[in-house]
Amino acid sequence: MPRSSNLLSICSYGLCVVLLGSLPGLPAQSPDPSRDRIVTMASELLGTHSSLLGGVAVDRLGYTYLADFGEQVWRISPHGDVELIATGLYGAAGNDIDAQGNLWQANHYAGTVLRIGRWGEVTTIKSGLGQPVGLTLNDKGKFFVTDWASNSIRGPGSSSVYARSDLFDRPVDLVWAGNRLFVVSAGNGIVAIVLPRGVVEEFARIPGGGNAGITYGWGSLFVTGLHDNRIYRVSMTGGVEVLGGSGARGAKDGPRLEAELNGPQGIDFMDGALFFNERVQMTGPKGAPQAILSLRKLALPTITDALLLAGSSGRVEDLSKAYAEYLADPLRRGEPIELSASRLADEYARRGALDMAWELLRLNAESHPKSWRAQEHLGAALASAGRSEEAVRAYRRVLKLKPDHEAASQAITELRRRR
Repeated sequence: MPRSSNLLSICSYGLCVVLLGSLPGLPAQSPDPSRDRIVTMASELLGTHSSLLGGVAVDRLGYTYLADFGEQVWRISPHGDVELIATGLYGAAGNDIDAQGNLWQANHYAGTVLRIGRWGEVTTIKSGLGQPVGLTLNDKGKFFVTDWASNSIRGPGSSSVYARSDLFDRPVDLVWAGNRLFVVSAGNGIVAIVLPRGVVEEFARIPGGGNAGITYGWGSLFVTGLHDNRIYRVSMTGGVEVLGGSGARGAKDGPRLEAELNGPQGIDFMDGALFFNERVQMTGPKGAPQAILSLRKLALPTITDALLLAGSSGRVEDLSKAYAEYLADPLRRGEPIELSASRLADEYARRGALDMAWELLRLNAESHPKSWRAQEHLGAALASAGRSEEAVRAYRRVLKLKPDHEAASQAITELRRRR
């Protein structure tokens, strides 16, 4: 393949550099074996409430905050290290993380919302909220809470009743997704949607007769089924499917549909993984009523895992088929497929599997026609291979999407000069 030092500067993620030459072939890395399984991250946490659990919230650094519906909030590192970050609360219920990494915490029995800083400093944000349980922040950083006392939703950022409905039966959690609120109740299986001006409609119905937690990620809702020991995925069209749990009560880890769950309650989503808490037992070490809590994780398979598995055959057509099937799966909507596939193309190229790398770049560009990055990556690879006409067309697509992309303009000029 012809080399061009002028083209190196326009490549992203190092793709052009690795595609300029063929390296000795090496086997591609393997799919992540920890994915598609439910695993316990922390256990035997002594709660200060006899039965209920609070919320789960995960920050951008991978730290998980776990409330016990009593006096405590724990912080658990990605490696499983546990620290008590806040004590002395009065019903530490639902929570959420803001853009600055602060934890917003519903304080149920006190009727307040607190903000807990990353170093544990506690500030009361709002009082007079009845009996708040679930808490979520909208895209403007304003909180909404579910209020058991009035069977309603309060907010945004205030004690005002935002929505009330017969569809609520002890509303226990809520999440802001797609400029709408979605609410689950402990007393029924309804997932309710709150439309503008507080209009409430039934969106979906979960088996089991009672839900405990709800979160959003990758274009789907995820709900914990408190009574049937399962985790459900709810599509944004209202379809419901079991995502995790065999239905048996227990603490056995394993493949997501074989693992045993123990009344999962709070739940959050971050970077392709679900984090949820459970009540392991209700009797403390001295025989008194006390909840023993655990934190568990379900890491969903990614496109990288699917493509590596398909690519292990060494056949480009298997890679293409896996990419198409993955893209068509509604569970994957919202996953950064383009970026992950680009990085995998980089890895394939580094290991000498240039046919695999080429195919991923082509698929990415075709599947993401509105992404200037996908077109740029393909253009750089085409240019490095001496396919100037095709490269120029790819860079023209970049300019159509991003007219101020100077590197693409320079690349077209250089490619035309070399004809």
